[in-house]
Amino acid sequence: MQKSSTTGYSPFELLNGQSPVAPHTILMRGFLRSPHAKKFMKAWDETLELAWLRLHEAIRRIKKCIDKDRWDACFSVGDIIFLKITED
Repeated sequence: MQKSSTTGYSPFELLNGQSPVAPHTILMRGFLRSPHAKKFMKAWDETLELAWLRLHEAIRRIKKCIDKDRWDACFSVGDIIFLKITED
């Protein structure tokens, strides 16, 4: 969280008197004694897992589209090839 260089506090801290409770801070503060916190963390984990699965599926589809126009080039000694060199 970004803090002001003048006050040393974030706008949220100045307004509420405390840092916000975010999903990643629940475990650090020991809030998992609450059944609501446990339910929230379980839902959060399931959401993250689903997001990762969808991201990997999207990556697989993109790679499949890109790779369909590629092929492995095999050259033998004596083959004539065209080499294009570009300057960075």
